[in-house]
Amino acid sequence: MLYKKYTKGFLIALLSVLVIVSPIILNSTALLGVDGYFQYSRIYEAAMQIKNLNFSFLNLYSFQQSGRVVNQLYSPLMTYFFGVILLITGTWFKFQVVSLFLLHLIALISLYYAAKKMKFSNEVSLLLGIIFSASSAITGFIFGVTWRSWAFAFLPLLVPIALYFYEGKLTKKTIIYTSLSIAIIAQFQILTLVLVLPFLVPFFVRGYFFSKNKLILLRNVFIAALLTIMLSLNVIVPMIEVFTNNKLVSPVSMNLAHQASLIFQPTYLNANSGADIVMSILAFTGLILIFAGWSRYDTFTKMFGITALVYIVIGTGFVPWNNIASIFPGLSSFLQMPRRITWIGTPFLILSIPLLVTKILGNRESMNRFLYTALAIVSVVLITQKVNSSVDFVQNPKTSIATGLGTIDKNLNSPTIKTIAAFQSKFHTGDLGALINSVDRTTPDYIPVNQKNETNQKTYDEYLKYVSKNWRNFRHTVNHRDATMTLTWVNKSNSSKNMNVPVVAYKNTELLFNGKTVLNNRINRSVIGTIYLSSKPGFNNLVVGYTVSWFYKSALLVSLLTGVSLMIVYLYLTVNKRLFR
Repeated sequence: MLYKKYTKGFLIALLSVLVIVSPIILNSTALLGVDGYFQYSRIYEAAMQIKNLNFSFLNLYSFQQSGRVVNQLYSPLMTYFFGVILLITGTWFKFQVVSLFLLHLIALISLYYAAKKMKFSNEVSLLLGIIFSASSAITGFIFGVTWRSWAFAFLPLLVPIALYFYEGKLTKKTIIYTSLSIAIIAQFQILTLVLVLPFLVPFFVRGYFFSKNKLILLRNVFIAALLTIMLSLNVIVPMIEVFTNNKLVSPVSMNLAHQASLIFQPTYLNANSGADIVMSILAFTGLILIFAGWSRYDTFTKMFGITALVYIVIGTGFVPWNNIASIFPGLSSFLQMPRRITWIGTPFLILSIPLLVTKILGNRESMNRFLYTALAIVSVVLITQKVNSSVDFVQNPKTSIATGLGTIDKNLNSPTIKTIAAFQSKFHTGDLGALINSVDRTTPDYIPVNQKNETNQKTYDEYLKYVSKNWRNFRHTVNHRDATMTLTWVNKSNSSKNMNVPVVAYKNTELLFNGKTVLNNRINRSVIGTIYLSSKPGFNNLVVGYTVSWFYKSALLVSLLTGVSLMIVYLYLTVNKRLFR
């Protein structure tokens, strides 16, 4: 019976994801969107490094082969995981379908797990998971390959930690669970982790205040924090090394007020609407219930409901984001979109509603099933319509390649492909590099420059000029034996010529030009960071490499050993408890 019960639930979960992804599958049409080129380039890099056993700190196969450091600064371990999936699936279309199934199932299962920890029934937990997997926090990966969706998918795993903190109890097993759960979010996106950690603070404060063993609780929390840092060293150390030793192109500065969440201003005009109607319903319901039934709630329900709603509200226009940006201008490029905070609050809001409803109306299972079944169906239907509309848009022969990639014409170099429909063939070929190398979308992230300036349209124009439209004039050869890359070109003039080479150089980058070492402090750079070299008449070659520090190697080893050890211990404690309970 237990087997049949969970099999039925999993089949329902699988069916909900299949329905959402069905327009992509049935039309054999892939979506890429605003972040797709950037993220798929990183995944292609990881796949090629795995395939050729060439694990370089530099991106040698992607980003116009300009010697940039991207993967090591952005979810390095998980990108290798997706690189393996790409190699197994063999085409970008199959990869997209598999990755979408994985994401939505993980989001659904993680929220199901959190709901069960909060004592909800199997049916209600499953329905809540479906609602979460169809929310805009997760579906951004469908339309724009937004990496944050993967970090959001694991956010429900923090709910058991909130329960542990609230009770003021951390055992050996829960210490490991806490470390692994927080670290998996860090492996996907540090920014999401920074923004979500305050969620746990109220529960810890309450647990500490009522704990009879305050010192033991502090010790265990410290151990959990230390283990989390050790697990995350492979993400933290590369960022420290590159950010502190180089002046990098800053992230794009955005108008915070314009990027606030509209969850309390839903406008649904058609299938392309950006409104998340179901989440808006839940947000209004939460605001009403938290005040209407305040006297009936226990302390945990009050804390959980208020904390969830605080996250929802902070990301909206209720907060004077323009005033905040004038006081803290760095937020415009660091946070960029306040609605991130609302998205982070999404799983907690979903879980808070049945908690609040139950305290007011009692545990009426039949009513709960009807209510959440309706919301789950509406969620899936609305998002499926939007996916279908996006597929139609991509199939339209009038949709330009720039529009299909979520950018403008001047931020794209596409020598042969002019429409996004014509680009579709690249998703179905076994030549994985065709998708990455046939189009150059301007993404100047993490480029070292002489002077750090605000990233604006001029930054994109310079990258297009010096890199995107120039890199094909050089021959690139990746040297697998020593993780370097060789650029060769011909100076057709009869005298030496100072040429701009579409390669960037970090402090630890090694350059060997025509057999001679180029000193980093004597490099002449363009505005966008590409280097100038005095090319002799005829054949020239430049070997690009990177010196990896012992600190990074040690951090990587510690991170991997800690992860493997904790997973083994956690598995042992779990199995041991079940065998002898």
